[in-house]
Amino acid sequence: MKTLILVLTSTLLLACNSCSPTPSPVPPPAPQPEPPIDVGPAPIDGGPSPVVDASVRAACANMAKAGCMEGQSSLCVGTMQKALNAGITVVPLDCLVGATPDKPSIRACGFVPCP
Repeated sequence: MKTLILVLTSTLLLACNSCSPTPSPVPPPAPQPEPPIDVGPAPIDGGPSPVVDASVRAACANMAKAGCMEGQSSLCVGTMQKALNAGITVVPLDCLVGATPDKPSIRACGFVPCP
């Protein structure tokens, strides 16, 4: 008798499991936006902006004039100044400021790809 109950129970479980619907596939997660680049604290209530060397502004302006996307970004000045202040990398400011405002001259400074 126990065997008969065991067989019937097993048969019912298998029958119920075979009728369950297939779960729908889980969609991939939505792409996350890239985090913004930290260029230091923002001015509060129209307070003073972080101190930026004039040569950094001139280098970004020269890169923008040459058509380099790196110089056209609103983050150019802050990012370059932060790199200088932190000593993250050597920034050839003299070259970037003094270069003829064209892509080959900016590329020759060896700092930005300027595609």
